[in-house]
Amino acid sequence: MFNKISEAIHLFRTHFKLIASLVLTVWLPANLLIEYYDDNFLYQENIFKIMGAAMWIEALLGPIYIGAIIFLLSEAKQGQNVKYKEAIVEGLRNWGALFKARFFAGLLIVLGLIALIIPGIYLALRFSLIEYVVVLEGADTRDSRERSTELTEGIRWELLGAALISNIGVLILSFVGGFIIGLLQVSFPALDTFYISAIVDSATNVLFSIITIIFFLYYWEVTTNEPREATPVNS
Repeated sequence: MFNKISEAIHLFRTHFKLIASLVLTVWLPANLLIEYYDDNFLYQENIFKIMGAAMWIEALLGPIYIGAIIFLLSEAKQGQNVKYKEAIVEGLRNWGALFKARFFAGLLIVLGLIALIIPGIYLALRFSLIEYVVVLEGADTRDSRERSTELTEGIRWELLGAALISNIGVLILSFVGGFIIGLLQVSFPALDTFYISAIVDSATNVLFSIITIIFFLYYWEVTTNEPREATPVNS
């Protein structure tokens, strides 16, 4: 697990400019809109409405940059260089398939969480490799769930541990950024932190892409080590 996290950080650093560009294509304008909405319509911080807006943006537009990052990582693993245009085109091409696969998997996960919470977590782990299966194998909505279930067999606890560690790390950094913004607001009341807040939130979104990289590495390892069907020899 820690080897995967270490390798993910290395890949993140190596391809930082391109990964950041892909994430910010969606999240920088989105965070500016969220901050504008917060300042002009909520009049006071409402964390639940802000979280709701972020969830909708991630659901609708997240597949674009996630598909692009998965394509980038796959090509990088094969020694290929990828430019921004190639990656974003691939993300747009896979948007519909990714959106549908994520939507129906998410619906099942929510139902599982409503039921007893544990089933929801279990389903989230089973379906955690759906995005990679859709982008790299061209699986449809139903097949992607079945394929992800197959690929995650035996590694779900490790996936959970990696997700918890990486999420906690990113959330700590996000908290530090929020704390700095709070200090600026207290120390300099006249300072407009609109753009600073949007930039910090966007930086957090970029950092969260490390989780996408970690799960990609699990997908890559499992599929690379899969037994290949023997080619029949003609007698």
